[in-house]
Amino acid sequence: MSIRLVGITHSYGPGTRVLRDLSLVVPPGETVALTGPSGSGKTTLLAIIGLLTEPSAGRVLFDGVPARQRGASLDRIRAEMFGWVFQTANALARRTAVDNAALGLLIRGYGHVEARTRARAALDAVGVGHLAQKEARLLSGGELQRVCIARALAARPRFILADEPTGQLDHATTLEVIEALLERRPAGTGVILATHDLEVAGRCARIVRIVDGRLVEEAR
Repeated sequence: MSIRLVGITHSYGPGTRVLRDLSLVVPPGETVALTGPSGSGKTTLLAIIGLLTEPSAGRVLFDGVPARQRGASLDRIRAEMFGWVFQTANALARRTAVDNAALGLLIRGYGHVEARTRARAALDAVGVGHLAQKEARLLSGGELQRVCIARALAARPRFILADEPTGQLDHATTLEVIEALLERRPAGTGVILATHDLEVAGRCARIVRIVDGRLVEEAR
């Protein structure tokens, strides 16, 4: 399923316009890096793509159909379309890695056995399967971030949306985490990530630069 943004504009109030008439197409399975200075609108754009924020103007289309015309609730579309990875690893400190990786599936109503089975497979895919029974509070930053990637992958979304997923990691750990995110995802799963790190951006198939809320440059 492709994502198409048409004329996206967004303001948080008078004089606080953060996105300006931005249009973008992301085909199925593509990896796209959103780059630009702080305040350029990267996080806001991710939230609009992920249907967490309604743009002030413009449309978000999935295979050419606006989200609100797809015949399903926005919650269901979000759950089926997107997995999220944030800069700060969000995990339950005293629960195991596999419990954390299964959490999204359990919330969506999957049975305990299936959720844990899929979570274990996702942990294996990102290289931390051996840590499945270790509590999150005992994991390193890089290990914990890979658990969060596994949680996103376990739900088998169409796209992973990642907001500065390596922003708090050292260089070596950054490379491990970005490999887990980009190289070990299932075939057909796209990734859209916001990053200040040009090395991370360079691992994506396409780089989109946003300055002052405008898409001013695209590089392949």
